[in-house]
Amino acid sequence: MFNRLFTRAGLSLERLRTFCEVADAGSMAKAANGDAVRQSQFSRQIKELEEHFGRRFTERSGRNVVLTSEGRELAALARQILAGLEAVHATEAEEVSELVVLGAGESFLRGVVLPRLGALRARMPKVVLEMRNLRGAEILDALEEGRIDLGVIDETEKRAGVETLRLGKVAYRLVMAGDTNQERANTDWRAAVARPFVVLGGGREWEDRVRALAAHAGGEARVAVRCASWHGVADAVVAVQGAGFLPSTVENPAGCVTLKKPKLALPERTLALAWNARRGDLRLNSGDWRRGLAETLRL
Repeated sequence: MFNRLFTRAGLSLERLRTFCEVADAGSMAKAANGDAVRQSQFSRQIKELEEHFGRRFTERSGRNVVLTSEGRELAALARQILAGLEAVHATEAEEVSELVVLGAGESFLRGVVLPRLGALRARMPKVVLEMRNLRGAEILDALEEGRIDLGVIDETEKRAGVETLRLGKVAYRLVMAGDTNQERANTDWRAAVARPFVVLGGGREWEDRVRALAAHAGGEARVAVRCASWHGVADAVVAVQGAGFLPSTVENPAGCVTLKKPKLALPERTLALAWNARRGDLRLNSGDWRRGLAETLRL
């Protein structure tokens, strides 16, 4: 059984660990913290892995080590195997923690996960949750490469080999920094058109919606600030006493009001908790903490 693995030299847990460290660091030198002796050792261990499997797992790109496609596959598999074995060791030693790495956008982490950490802790006391701020394709790439255990994605962006549990829908609304006439602000979305607008950067989607909103009101709107995150948009709306669109995962900042829904089609996204179907069950209790997270973070 498993003769190919055990009749050839060069394969060990230590070598797999080294390979993962070099893959994550991007170079031998960084993984070895500049230690020339360790760097030489790491280079030898990776060469022994390549000889064992008869494959090239790395190649040089300037001063960095770049993984080949087969190297990325091995790194992803090795991360999951080592994480699974560590969980077994923790159980045997009666330790109480199991690391689960979750990748999601900043607005979801700050607006949904952080307020529910108490509930998550009560439901899964043995889980140590590590949160990583990632977006879109970054999350799917990290799942594929085994760098995270779970990710929160737009359900429509799901790739082959990814399984999901639906979390719910994210809607969008128009907000404006406080108006002296609060009743007017809550009923008339046209009040926002005269304000400087704050939008999420990275594309034209939200600027196009601002222009469409102004056209509906028969005026012109001015985009004053572009932000890299939705929480940045919320903060900037207050700072410039302006207006902007926010998702339902972000609360209104202090001093802002939600305007009556404008005559404008706003998007709706369905979010899902995602994991790599090929490697998702290599960890002990993986099904339990997937369900626990999905139920606690449901929108």
